[in-house]
Amino acid sequence: MASWEHTQAKGDLNKDGIDDLVIIATPPFKMKEEDGEECTQPILAIYWGNSDGSFSLFRHYDNVMPVIYGDNIQLEWSVNITPHGVLNIGVSSFASTGSWESWRETNVLRYQEGDFFLIGKEQSSLSRNTGKTVDTSTNYLTRKCHTTTGNEFDQSVTPRTVWSRLPKAGLKRLGTWRLGE
Repeated sequence: MASWEHTQAKGDLNKDGIDDLVIIATPPFKMKEEDGEECTQPILAIYWGNSDGSFSLFRHYDNVMPVIYGDNIQLEWSVNITPHGVLNIGVSSFASTGSWESWRETNVLRYQEGDFFLIGKEQSSLSRNTGKTVDTSTNYLTRKCHTTTGNEFDQSVTPRTVWSRLPKAGLKRLGTWRLGE
């Protein structure tokens, strides 16, 4: 895996007192979609730490990270584990052509009941042609969400925050949706 671009984080996810390992890796090759379009599919892998310092694969996720199409969209990943064992997986996007929007998203996950579940999400976007910004913070545990809109280019625009309540629903299990969508 030396030629794969990757980012990683260590921390205790399952609260057993041993550091675990999370890796996001992008293969150095492209795949072809059914329509012939080339793309790259990063993978996410989570490993449990063993008492001898080695790691054992917990789960490998093929279809969680956004697919990269072409060379004009740049995606960057981030991953960290808090001291409380919360997993943060981030993705940010910048398009050099074909889009006026740049965005970033951080998914907040917790290990419980034998798997990882989405407990929160932070999203930010900037419309590069108008300066409009949208920042959304969602807490799936409290079912509360707030969205703040503003303008990066026009400081006379007063930011506006709107709070909303989410409908009652179960937490999403990692692997049942794709980040950035």
